[in-house]
Amino acid sequence: MQIHKEKIKKEDGRYLIYYTFTEEERGGKDVRAEMEPHPKT
Repeated sequence: MQIHKEKIKKEDGRYLIYYTFTEEERGGKDVRAEMEPHPKT
C-alpha cells in the first residue's frame, strides 16, 4: 500500500492534509482529508 501525503496551506493559516491510499490489489483509491488544529501562536 502506498500513502501519498499532500499538505495544503489555507488562507487562515491552517493546513489541510490529504492522505491518498493506493491499494494495488483492488486498484481503487481511498482519499481522506483531515484538518490540523489551528496553530497556537
